[in-house]
Amino acid sequence: MRSRFTVLIFSCAPALILFFSILSERAVAAGFEVVEQSAQGLGSGLAGATAGFGDGSEVYFNPAAMSQIQENTASVSVHLVVPNADFSSSNTTLHEKDDGTSELSTLTNAYFVAPINHDLRLGFGVNSPFGLQTDYDADWTGRYHATRSELNSISLIPAISYRAWDCECGGYSFSLGAAANVYYLDTTLENAVDFGTIGHSSLGSAAASGLGLVPRGSDGYAKIDGSDWATGFTLGGLFTYDSNRSSIGVAWRSRVQSELSGDAKFTVPSAAQSLQASGLFTNSGVTSRVTLPESISIGGQHWIDGDTALLYDAQWTRWSRFSELRFEFDTVQPDSVTNENWDNVYRFSLGAKHIIDDSWTVRGGFMFDGSPVSDAEHRTPRVPDANRYWLATGVSYKVSYSTSLDISYAHIFVKDESTSLSSPQARDLSGDWDTSVDVVAVGLVTEW
Repeated sequence: MRSRFTVLIFSCAPALILFFSILSERAVAAGFEVVEQSAQGLGSGLAGATAGFGDGSEVYFNPAAMSQIQENTASVSVHLVVPNADFSSSNTTLHEKDDGTSELSTLTNAYFVAPINHDLRLGFGVNSPFGLQTDYDADWTGRYHATRSELNSISLIPAISYRAWDCECGGYSFSLGAAANVYYLDTTLENAVDFGTIGHSSLGSAAASGLGLVPRGSDGYAKIDGSDWATGFTLGGLFTYDSNRSSIGVAWRSRVQSELSGDAKFTVPSAAQSLQASGLFTNSGVTSRVTLPESISIGGQHWIDGDTALLYDAQWTRWSRFSELRFEFDTVQPDSVTNENWDNVYRFSLGAKHIIDDSWTVRGGFMFDGSPVSDAEHRTPRVPDANRYWLATGVSYKVSYSTSLDISYAHIFVKDESTSLSSPQARDLSGDWDTSVDVVAVGLVTEW
């Protein structure tokens, strides 16, 4: 039965890609990482993720931790993300409206783990580990920097774990695990183009004014779509003690190099169409090289008595690989380059869980999630990121002997930060951000 079920999961992969591409949209962690990969894990602020939650999300967080799962286990989680990001411009002379992004979205993931024998486990997962969605009005004050930004990722994750050492002298063991990460990436970026300013710069003020080109009053639009397949891997280890109840794990997730390719489309006002004679602002193919960062995490759970466990986790992510966002066009259009200059970051979580009785388990946690955005000069409307502080709580209820329901909630406090961007083409943008996020997650875990 196990082998037939595993074959079924892999054969359903194309349908799962379509399903998760619809339901996976927005990152609520630092950068554009999606850390909401377990409804149960959300309740502890992801404390203990690298040691495993027992719901199959070990496939993603640390495949070595699958060794602790004793029965066929399948889970599915849905996270409802409610963001709120408001921007207030510091330039009151423009008399243009401020804006914000508050796109309600959902994040979905599913996992399956099958014990093959005492030491060997196979697993499979589908999730969205990276994502982004911000959307502003077409006439807001920062429209030349961004109107819409969207990144969707779907990851197929076959995984394996093996218990390499098992000592009966006190319940100690050590397991190794590995997983392949097969990504499909899809992105859409849109922004307004100030053809008034471009016309005055390239044609001269008199000629541009004669054509009716007015700075900040002769807008066109640019839209870039791109997609790619890419691969990476995860390696992990898990050490258990205290009769195999307590554990500590470590996991390394590799970098992923992709080359997005797609189309660039321009909407040019009639007064500026003379600029297209030289091949500028014409529809064309476009490519962009994007590196998703590697990370290393360590975490564990330590049972202080029969009912209560302390949970902890830490992760380092090499976001410095995201130094710029560059698009290369197939025409004479100059490369579009945004200097990002992101920093490497840390994430720390601390939490606890308590078993009330055979049916109920409660948990809670706190997370500090450092932002890779280095300063106001690199905080763009596409990713208006800042340090985040999570408060989370959750509950699990045994619906039946083999099925559990997980419900979790997290409120994310985002530090108030500012933007101060200077660009001759996109125009200067300065102001302050007021951001917060709420996440509600529901998940089902079943064993047989």
